[in-house]
Amino acid sequence: MSWLEGWSYRKPVTLSRASGAVTNYQMKLLVGESSGAAGEDVDCGGLCAADFDDLRFTAADGTTLLDYWIESVSGATPNQLATVWIEFDSIGTGATTFYMYYGNSGAAAASNGDNTFLLFDDFNDGSIDGAKWSNPGTFSEGSGVLSKAANNTNTNYSLLSVNSFTAPIAIKTRAKVGSDWANEYGWGNVVAFESAWATNGFLAGHYKDAGNDYYGLIEFPGGTSNTTNESITADTWYDYELRVIAADQKFLVNGVQKGTRTITPLPVNPQKVSLACQRASANSDYTSYFDWVFVRSLLSTEPAWGAWGESEEEDIASVNLGLPALALKAWGISAAQIFNVPLGVAGLDFKAFGIGMERFHVFMGTPRISTRKPAAMVSAVNPGFVLTLPTKPRSNASASSPGFTLAPSKKPRATISLEND
Repeated sequence: MSWLEGWSYRKPVTLSRASGAVTNYQMKLLVGESSGAAGEDVDCGGLCAADFDDLRFTAADGTTLLDYWIESVSGATPNQLATVWIEFDSIGTGATTFYMYYGNSGAAAASNGDNTFLLFDDFNDGSIDGAKWSNPGTFSEGSGVLSKAANNTNTNYSLLSVNSFTAPIAIKTRAKVGSDWANEYGWGNVVAFESAWATNGFLAGHYKDAGNDYYGLIEFPGGTSNTTNESITADTWYDYELRVIAADQKFLVNGVQKGTRTITPLPVNPQKVSLACQRASANSDYTSYFDWVFVRSLLSTEPAWGAWGESEEEDIASVNLGLPALALKAWGISAAQIFNVPLGVAGLDFKAFGIGMERFHVFMGTPRISTRKPAAMVSAVNPGFVLTLPTKPRSNASASSPGFTLAPSKKPRATISLEND
C-alpha cells in the first residue's frame, strides 16, 4: 500500500451504501485534535497541526487526494474539534476504504469549498461572484460576509444562483440578523430552493410578526407552511439547512429539525437556489447577514461509516547489518516498509528515505558508504547522498549482503554526497 509522502500518520475507515454505489458524495466528519475533543468521530491523538492544515484524505490507494473543506474549528488546544466536509470520489455497495492523514508540520492548508461542493461561497473576496450569483441588487459583500439591509416595507430581497441544481440536494448557510431586528416583522434569513420568491419550490427560514416568532418551511405554489414557534437572538449565527428530496423535505437549524413537508413530485426540478430576506413592517430597518453557503448532494439513504482503524505508521521491520559504528533508520516509502537498523554509535543518527523500489536517500555526516560496484561522486557541499540498491534490503540483511556495504570513514567528512549512476 502506497503512503502519502511527507505525512507521518494515517487512520483508515470504510464507507458503504448497500442500496447502491455513489460517486462524488459529500460527508461530514468531526475530527478531534486529540481524544479529549468532545463529540469527535475520529481524533489525531494530538499529532496534527493545531490549525488542522495538515489534514488530508485519500482514496483506498493511499495517495489519491480527496477534496475537503473545514467548516469550523472550535474549542481550545489540545482538544479542538474540526468540522470537515469531504467529497468521496466513489463509495461502493460494500466496504470502501479511505484514509485520513495527519502529522506534517510543513503542510500548507488544502481546505477548498469550491472543489468540494456543487456550489460554495464564503463571501471572502470582497465582491459578489457573478459566475455564481445573479441579480445581486443591493446585496453587498465585505468583511467576509454577505449582507442585505432590508429598508423597504413589504419588500422581498433574493440573491439567486446562476446555475440550477437537481434535487435531491441540501442547501446549507450560516446566517444571522443584526441588532436592529428586535422591532421588525418579516423573514429575517431565508434559504430557498426556488427560482423566485413564492413561485415554485420551497422556502425556509425564521419569521416574526406581531404575535409570533417561528421557524417556517413553506412550499409553493400554495404557500402551505410547517412552523415551529421559537425566537432567535440577534447578532447570533445560526446554521440553516434545507433538504429537498421528493416526498421528504426538511428544514434544520443547528442540526435540529424544525419543519418538514412530504411533497411529491417536486413542483419544479431542477431549480436555482437563493438566499433571501423580507421586511414586512414599517417599524424599523434591519440587516441580514450570511457567512457562507454550500449546496451538496443528498440521498435518502446516505452512505454508512464503518469503524475507524488504529493510527498507522509505515510497517516496521528490524534489520541488523552487523556494524558497530552506525545508527541507521531507513524508510522504504514506495513499499510502505520501514527498516529500522540499529548499528550502535551514540550521537549518530543515520536516516534513509525510500523514493523508489530500489532507491534510498540517506542524510548523514561521518560514515562512508559504497556499493560493490560504486560509481560515486563525493562532495563536501551536499549534506547527504543517494544510495541505489539492486534489490530491496531483506529482514536478514548483513554487512556482507550483496549490493552494498557500510563502513566508518577513517577521516570523517562533515558532508558526503554519493550517487550511483
